Amino acid sequence: MDRRTFLKYSAGAASIAALSIPAGSNCSRKKRTPYNLYWGDMHCHCGMSYGKGSPEDAFEAAKQQRLDFCALVGHSSWHDTPRDSEHMNRIKDYIVYHDEGYIRLENMWPKVKELTRNNLKPGKFIPFLAFEWHSIKYGDYNVYYLEPEGEIIKANSIEELREKMKNHQALIIPHHIAYLPGSRGIDWNHFVESPQSPFVEVYSFHGCSVTDTSPYPNLREMGPRSYEATMEAGLRKGYKFGISASTDNHYGYPGSFGEGKIAVYASELTQQSLWEAFKERRIYAVSGDRIVVDFSINDSFMGQEIKGADKREIEFSISGEDFIDYVDIIKNGKVIKRFNPEFNPSLAKGKNIHAKIRFEWGWGVKDRLIEWNGELSLTDGKIISLTPCFRPQPIGEFGKDDLKEGATIISRITEQNENSFSFHSCSIGNPTPLTPFNNSVVLNVDMPLDAKIKASVNGRQFEHTLAELLEGQRSHLTGGYLDTAVSFYKAVPEKSFTLNGSFIDSKTDNEIDYYYLSVRQKNNQWAWASPIWIKS
Repeated sequence: MDRRTFLKYSAGAASIAALSIPAGSNCSRKKRTPYNLYWGDMHCHCGMSYGKGSPEDAFEAAKQQRLDFCALVGHSSWHDTPRDSEHMNRIKDYIVYHDEGYIRLENMWPKVKELTRNNLKPGKFIPFLAFEWHSIKYGDYNVYYLEPEGEIIKANSIEELREKMKNHQALIIPHHIAYLPGSRGIDWNHFVESPQSPFVEVYSFHGCSVTDTSPYPNLREMGPRSYEATMEAGLRKGYKFGISASTDNHYGYPGSFGEGKIAVYASELTQQSLWEAFKERRIYAVSGDRIVVDFSINDSFMGQEIKGADKREIEFSISGEDFIDYVDIIKNGKVIKRFNPEFNPSLAKGKNIHAKIRFEWGWGVKDRLIEWNGELSLTDGKIISLTPCFRPQPIGEFGKDDLKEGATIISRITEQNENSFSFHSCSIGNPTPLTPFNNSVVLNVDMPLDAKIKASVNGRQFEHTLAELLEGQRSHLTGGYLDTAVSFYKAVPEKSFTLNGSFIDSKTDNEIDYYYLSVRQKNNQWAWASPIWIKS
């Protein structure tokens, strides 16, 4: 299978329940390494510490999101919690709430290990056991165990944590790194490049830590981002690490759309294979949409280090879920090449069109919970694949029924075949334009221009031809003014959601040059590939 064919169908294959890229498929580099692409969320919280929802519901939500792997992370400790009189007068409830969460996790830890073991299904779904270690001084780190048998480890410094974990098969991964150092952002002076920390988490619902000019700035109560704690600052200091994203969601909803996912190239869907990919940095980050990224230099894959390469042949192939806006190649912190695809490519009439179509439902007044039952079907053609883009519906207050099994509202694809699918979901009105609670799916279709997509949603019927959707977005209210709505987004033809590129860079700037790739879609969904380092 050549690179273009691989990317044409892998985005669809990767979204069919835990199948990822079909077994045996590979990127067409000379090495022909048979990696499959798997999607996960390695940082989701629930009511097992502080957060909402039971771990049972969280695992079920991950599966309904069609994630291949995930980690439910329990907040475990905070060695330098600010307990002076000024802080206790100002944020006492915040501190007490955290303390109660740590106690809860200790009490629940045996059950969490049991649930992790019970949900472990090689080839179908891989959960990892994990806890979070807080620090004002060093920043926050997640600790992941290869096997679901580890214990909660407490430490008074990051050095002590590393020492205590050195005899365990465990990873220690920093996250939301771009907060101010000394305010739970990373202090790169205390980071150690090692097999314990092969990658860093650069995107989550906290925001984006890639650079200080990246999209999605930090807006939470912990403060703004600061350059000296960004990913770019760490790379410029000479550290080598891969790039990941995960939600850091506190509603027990792994893969919550728009809050981050990690993509992993591994040989198979097992703990050991994923673990090897983590350590070899065969990973990348996406903000939400499952953008397939293949990035290499001189046939060396993302995450690798090359020695003695004066002529650097940079290659990439991208397959997105929306219109690709541009692909940037970044070298030593600077964009050295930008690629753009066709936005309105010419289409052959009378033939089937390969396209992506997003169907979204929600809107309406705030705080009103709406139940949705729907079915979409094609009058001709086929659905190659379907990608859920579901979000949690945060009903209720933290601290109330946090662990009640079945309390989490989980959206589901209830049936699916080659030309139709059904779904059940709930939504509430969007609080602000920056905090959407709508749900959606992305259809990867192959169909004639005059074929129709028909939607039956909550008793209402809507339909549009592919030709109409290629012209533009079509939307409908389900009732009167301020009622809920559905929307068929502008269809994206293959030439607009795929992009292949290559060029040669023959300039050596430093003893070690680093390159990475970023992808922006027009819907402001992003991907960031792990760097490749070249030592002269």
